[in-house]
Amino acid sequence: MAALIELGRQFAIEPDPLALLQRVCDASRDMTLAESAIVGILSETGDEVRACLSSGLAGVDLSAFAPDLQRSTILGPMLETRRSVRRINPNGDPAALELPDGHPSVFSYLGVPIASPTRVYGWLGLANKVGATAFSEADEQVAGLLAVQAAVAYENAVRFQTLRETEERTEFALRAARIGVWERDLVSGRVTYSDGMSLVFGRPLDQLPSRWPD
Repeated sequence: MAALIELGRQFAIEPDPLALLQRVCDASRDMTLAESAIVGILSETGDEVRACLSSGLAGVDLSAFAPDLQRSTILGPMLETRRSVRRINPNGDPAALELPDGHPSVFSYLGVPIASPTRVYGWLGLANKVGATAFSEADEQVAGLLAVQAAVAYENAVRFQTLRETEERTEFALRAARIGVWERDLVSGRVTYSDGMSLVFGRPLDQLPSRWPD
């Protein structure tokens, strides 16, 4: 519970969507005692892997198998039904779990979808439970809760990033056109200016009036 609370705090302050998902990778291993974790993020159409992050897989080339992951018969149905999967694989052969060629050995597997009410963003895959032959139902519940939190936080981070990029483009256009924008708070009388207003008035922003005259 303490780990989930701390992760939730990190979600609230992390503006970078991919950095946020890397935190999910790292935290999921600690919470479930998994040897490794992979987070896959799909494109908007859901037909390809847009990004793939990992923890505990140093030296493994994810690009060798990541593009085929969402089409595997173990992950495909999970993403379609939004239901987690648990598997035991005594021989460790990833092909026995219908994972693509190049995937590291998997003796036990737990996969959960990363999804909001409106969209499936990807999945969290955990491999090789340390000290046990299989992931437990409790592990599945923890991973599922983590994935839900990740979906909401990722969605918000993407929206924030899009808004920030839009604001930057707008500010660039205003500056190029030598146009500025100002805003007045009707309650306090405080006035704020866009960066372009310094070009309009030919003065630094800190020299412009900060309050609307009474």
